[in-house]
Amino acid sequence: MESFFEAFPDLRSTEMRVLFFVDPDNMRPPDRLHDQQFLIQEFYCVDPECDCQRVVLKVIELKDPQNPTFDELATINYSWDPDDVMGKMLGMGNPFLDPLHYQAEDAEQLLDLVHETCLSDPVFIERLQRHRRMLREHVGDSPDYSSPYAGIATKTKTKTGIIMPTLTPNQRKKRRQLLNKRTKRAK
Repeated sequence: MESFFEAFPDLRSTEMRVLFFVDPDNMRPPDRLHDQQFLIQEFYCVDPECDCQRVVLKVIELKDPQNPTFDELATINYSWDPDDVMGKMLGMGNPFLDPLHYQAEDAEQLLDLVHETCLSDPVFIERLQRHRRMLREHVGDSPDYSSPYAGIATKTKTKTGIIMPTLTPNQRKKRRQLLNKRTKRAK
């Protein structure tokens, strides 16, 4: 998963969604969330071998706009593909709080806020789809990018009928080497 706004920092001021609770009578937030601003970070799969229609949205609390400090409060997994099976497979629905990431105690309220304000907005969904295309094109054009799975993954059908990539021990070793190489370049 790659961050859209890391790849396109100039778009932060115009395309990053900022949320806050505006009607405390209609949707009463916990006191600690009242009058807070929340930034929505977007992360997408950029593996050219994968065609998932999914975004991971991280809800970040902006503590002090004058001296930017952030707290990650929720990680939401969402797919705009009606045939997507990940949420169904996990029994989570769509969208859902990603169980592999940290969730603050108020994550459920933030999931509701994001669902009602962002994921119910067709314009926002189109923006997510456009951002996914932009990021995949950006990363795909990068001479430094190579998918850790490119050319090494085979497909295995699981008991549930879902096709998953399966790596042999040698393929896992090659993937680890590619990831280590990419990590060293990033430093």
